[in-house]
Amino acid sequence: MAVTYPVNATFRPRPPWFGGHLQTVRDRIARPRYPLPAAETLMVAVSDGDRLAVQVHRPKRRPRGPVVALIHGLGGSAESDYVRASACGLLAAGFAVARVDLRGAGRSGETSAGLYHAGRTDDLRAVLRRLADEAATVAPVGFSLGGNLTLKLLGEPLGGIPVVAGAAISAPLDLALGTEHLSKVTFGAYERYLIAKMRRDATRPGSAVTAEERARVARVGGILDFDNAITAPRNGWRDAAEYYALNSAIGFLATITVPTLIIHAMDDPMIPAAPYRTADWDPLPTVTPELTAHGGHAGFHGPPGVNGKSDPAAAEIGYTTFPAHRGRGIATEVVGALMDWARSEHDVRRFILSIAPGNAPSLAIARKLGFTQTGEQWDDEDGLELVFELEW
Repeated sequence: MAVTYPVNATFRPRPPWFGGHLQTVRDRIARPRYPLPAAETLMVAVSDGDRLAVQVHRPKRRPRGPVVALIHGLGGSAESDYVRASACGLLAAGFAVARVDLRGAGRSGETSAGLYHAGRTDDLRAVLRRLADEAATVAPVGFSLGGNLTLKLLGEPLGGIPVVAGAAISAPLDLALGTEHLSKVTFGAYERYLIAKMRRDATRPGSAVTAEERARVARVGGILDFDNAITAPRNGWRDAAEYYALNSAIGFLATITVPTLIIHAMDDPMIPAAPYRTADWDPLPTVTPELTAHGGHAGFHGPPGVNGKSDPAAAEIGYTTFPAHRGRGIATEVVGALMDWARSEHDVRRFILSIAPGNAPSLAIARKLGFTQTGEQWDDEDGLELVFELEW
């Protein structure tokens, strides 16, 4: 059945990634790279002696607008593909970006003993306050569970923090309904994927989870079990139902005072569409819902330059030359021709090369074509790579 109400925005999927499931898992299959310039790591103190790692990237030119803080979802980190992809796009648009690892996740797992949850807004306030020490304004953008966290924060008193806007992508507006949905959709496959990551984070070295709690973690069968066994009792709630009721974003939308964008695809297989269908958006003057028929969960993979309203997407170029044909300038001609084609056919104007430091021929190609080194990255297969970019 075609999705109609309440769709109010358009999105064109990129072939062959049609349907909510393929949009959701595309990056796990295609394994794209989202190279970022070197970051400054800030350590932000929160309660109980924990510290959060926040990686701040700045654009090549003077930043525009607020520093954008990107907050990952359940089982994710600042290295999640959707976080890195968003950081690339925001940097290209001229914004400074801060990638946040929540308590117990990613790099913060090494400097904190506690665990994050969907309502731990004190941590996010501490991050935004720290970022505001160096910038005039800040804007949080959250994904999935991080989207719920962001909306809850925006609906609470901001305590003088200069938050000028916010956004949530693929957020579970109703935590109880979202948890129930995950236990049923695709026979629980998405839930099993997430609970494995939740177990990993909860039992990491240095976690404050006790031996008895670790035994509970090993026995939980799903997210509801985990929240009943760990999240609720560790945070003073009677059970998971109370945790969900007090922290669901749907209860905070009416008190949001800054411009807030909510992006959600109605074919998201991980988040139920019902809260988006039944929400009364009209009395929320500061909230703008952009609801699309397609896009999956934190997916929205579209053709280069088709869905964006400003800069077209970047394209990373990969190539190889057989030994018998090396040293004749063929690779340089081919890469140049690929860029000409991408620009003329798809209006792609930013190109990326990732090259091993010892690959002298490819480094020479990058120089000949006018690429500039903008950073470094670590590839699990190839090791250290230098990142080069060229904008036309």
